[in-house]
Amino acid sequence: MSKAIGNIETFYEILGISFDANPEEIEQAYINAIFSYNQLGIQSKNQEWNSYILEITKAYTILSDQILREKYNRTLDFDIVILDKNIDKTELAELSIEYKKYSSSQYDKILFNYNKFKIEMNETLWLLKTSSVFFFFNILFCFSSIYTIMLLTENSFRYNYIYKFLYTHSISLSFAMIVINFILFRFLWQEPILNQKRRIK
Repeated sequence: MSKAIGNIETFYEILGISFDANPEEIEQAYINAIFSYNQLGIQSKNQEWNSYILEITKAYTILSDQILREKYNRTLDFDIVILDKNIDKTELAELSIEYKKYSSSQYDKILFNYNKFKIEMNETLWLLKTSSVFFFFNILFCFSSIYTIMLLTENSFRYNYIYKFLYTHSISLSFAMIVINFILFRFLWQEPILNQKRRIK
């Protein structure tokens, strides 16, 4: 007879059959279980009787259906099932409890790391999108400025003062653009770090 470690009986234990019992043995065990309980003289209105009938009927329904039985057998993989009912189960029961605790903690850890990774990926994507847009407008601004200067210097001498101003202050303007870029990118790269610190708190 298959025996699960712990306080919860398997459907195989309820019907008193082995793990590899065939459909005929399952049906016969179900009939015998009902007949044996009837021999005790307990009335059908008794709560214990109703609970017992419900339990063995559920076990029979699951194990007599091949598809449901296969699904149920897969759930037994999470428990330790042994075939020898006379074996000492104390040590194995302790191992089973420790295994379940470890599995649960590992699942929580994996789920936490996954959520953390998802948040960090979203922040990285946001940073890349923002940086790309900013670079695009920077390049557009630079080319527009150069093109405007070329038009002004070629078409009319009255705009020479604009050209001279831009030419004279080109170093200052370049330095200002570098400072603005540095400040903006420092903010962009610091934002994910600040979000991470907020999550830790």
